[in-house]
Amino acid sequence: MFRISVICFFVLLLLFCSVNTSLHENEQLKQREHILNWHDNEKYYSIYSSEALVYKTLSGLQFPQNISANILNNQDFIKELHLILEGDPYLWLLVDKKNSLPADYIPSDLVRLRNSSYEITVQNMTLRRIAITGLEEMSVSAKNEGVQLFVTSAYRSYSHQSQIFEHYVNLHGFDKAVLISARPGTSQHQLGLTIDFESADNFEKHQQGIINDDNHADYFFETPEGKWLSDNASRFGWSISYPKDYEEITGYSWESWHYRYVGKPLALFIDTYFEGVQQYALEFIDYYTKQISNIKM
Repeated sequence: MFRISVICFFVLLLLFCSVNTSLHENEQLKQREHILNWHDNEKYYSIYSSEALVYKTLSGLQFPQNISANILNNQDFIKELHLILEGDPYLWLLVDKKNSLPADYIPSDLVRLRNSSYEITVQNMTLRRIAITGLEEMSVSAKNEGVQLFVTSAYRSYSHQSQIFEHYVNLHGFDKAVLISARPGTSQHQLGLTIDFESADNFEKHQQGIINDDNHADYFFETPEGKWLSDNASRFGWSISYPKDYEEITGYSWESWHYRYVGKPLALFIDTYFEGVQQYALEFIDYYTKQISNIKM
């Protein structure tokens, strides 16, 4: 009887070790999943490991459930994401209250804006070449539909943004200033990819004091220019940065006039998977790519 018990014990022990070995091997297989090259031999996970990174990113950011479900239920998400990552990284670079640009960052391909299919309200404004191409394509389409686009602000240097922020602090106090203006280094305008649009009808209202910092977004949104941009901008690679009712997400009050050029693929990606909320998409890409950078081989 004792001998039988001993034999049974060893049989169970062998089975337990076999199961443990199998589980350990599976974990090792997961850890050794194939790594592919991306860009200049930067490393990123294979499609299988990318799925794990997507789960980790969504868990870390905790987006609204409907957005997470939309991402997880779409088989094309990872492929479309990686295609975007192969493009200009400044198109998807997260610049916000927590993620800033160096004070000396100046895009190398800034080009001066000139009256064209769009009109400028301030001389000597500049924008990155890729954004100007997108602006021209969009403004031609708008003009063909009877809408004239006006550009009131484009690239801003770190020092220029510092002056603007200081102006709002002096005008409204710090607490309100941080809701309507970016501190230097945290402005999307420094990327050379962002435009503030305006309506011809609103210039006079500004001068009369009818439009101010509290109601500007409402007034512009109701203009033909504001409505056309809201309906069409993303088709041309432009994404609204600070949409209405997302102040807690973006950190800024609604700016119906503030659009960032992200390129057509990313603009469609934002609309398809993130309900048109640029901040969600850029936060996802930022978190995801930082996980890639942390991979140790």
